[in-house]
Amino acid sequence: MSEPLDGVMQTTRCWQREREERVLAQLRTRCARFSQQMLRQVTQQRAAFRVGGSGVDLAWLAEQQAWQQILRSMQMQVRYVAQHSTSRLHEQSQVVLRRGERDARALLRAVGMRRPHALAHGVMVTMHQEQARRIVGMPLTERLYDVTQQALLAAVLQIALQEPDAVIEVGLQNGLGKVRNYLHMLARETGGHAYRSASAAVFRQHGVTHWQWAADVARAISPCGLCIALHGRIFPMETALAGHPGCHCLAVPVLELAAPPIATNGIAWFAAQEEAVQCRILGPSKQAHYAAGTLHLPDLIGEVEVEGCPTHRERTLNELGLERVRGGKGSCD
Repeated sequence: MSEPLDGVMQTTRCWQREREERVLAQLRTRCARFSQQMLRQVTQQRAAFRVGGSGVDLAWLAEQQAWQQILRSMQMQVRYVAQHSTSRLHEQSQVVLRRGERDARALLRAVGMRRPHALAHGVMVTMHQEQARRIVGMPLTERLYDVTQQALLAAVLQIALQEPDAVIEVGLQNGLGKVRNYLHMLARETGGHAYRSASAAVFRQHGVTHWQWAADVARAISPCGLCIALHGRIFPMETALAGHPGCHCLAVPVLELAAPPIATNGIAWFAAQEEAVQCRILGPSKQAHYAAGTLHLPDLIGEVEVEGCPTHRERTLNELGLERVRGGKGSCD
């Protein structure tokens, strides 16, 4: 891999991580306020649910004014959270599209193309509109409503069972934490989708027909085994880079009649690493199976859909039909 290409990719990844953390921090702040408000509502109404006895009948609960009041408050707060989150996702997509377009041209220069030009204004406008429609079409409010209602119901049942207040509070916070986790996943997925869409549009505009998967294998914070297994693979432009949420892999253009930019694929790179490095990436059990020859890196590649979009994920030991290894050689001790 050339130094110019490596430099462009590292600059890009640093920007991606910084941008992602800013968006996540905004979402965390709003979710923390939301959790506090819901906890306050449940705490204020705890006496009404203790009357329900050792087990709350759901039909009885639905008729209780205290529960109805909590649900009304929850619906209002969920709308606020959804509106705030949608606004952040829109802002993020606009910034990421512009940056993705710029970085794609930098990648083209790094692999040898002279003076790649910017996307036409009309193309960028269309992409902005497509990203906006995609975000608006997400069932965000409904998903947040379902997750929050489940957390509140679990808290009410704990109250009826006379659980200590500290246990109820922790349980509710953990349940509402799923709201934050879901929003984090959306932010990562929508940001990645916008960035990759812009890159692909630039590559196609310049006649690029293939791209190469580039994981961040050279840095101290090693990528996962899935990303390393895909590192160096060449795909046609019709195939989108479907990384997992939080993935910072890049699509590097492969110019016609030129050698692929990445000469050593992830499988060869991984085989050359010390056992400690392999173990840090795979974990003790998978590394032990890898050392024994019962697991090969391509076996890790799994595919799922996230919000209607294909994405990759690392397959588990159970899915691979392998047993967890405890102690012994390859245990990373």
